[in-house]
Amino acid sequence: IIFVNLNILKNGTGVYKADICRRDTLVLQGETFSSGRTTGILKVANGSTNGCDSIVQVDLTVIPDANGQLDTTLCEMLIQFVRQLVFSHANIC
Repeated sequence: IIFVNLNILKNGTGVYKADICRRDTLVLQGETFSSGRTTGILKVANGSTNGCDSIVQVDLTVIPDANGQLDTTLCEMLIQFVRQLVFSHANIC
């Protein structure tokens, strides 16, 4: 007669939350997430401290595109830089 005593270890669990822009992609454990796929469940083999697999719930928030208006006055010979765009009297008038 053989008696077997098993201890069942639990998988590790966690949540990964992040903010991304609309055009961003994020690769986690070989899985691609983007604005078209913002949630999912990942299995990380042997990722828990006890040697068991880990289950990670992914929850991404897509940041809305920035919209705004720049209302300014330029003198005839001055240039205004906004991010990588150059505004001057020559390209506005």
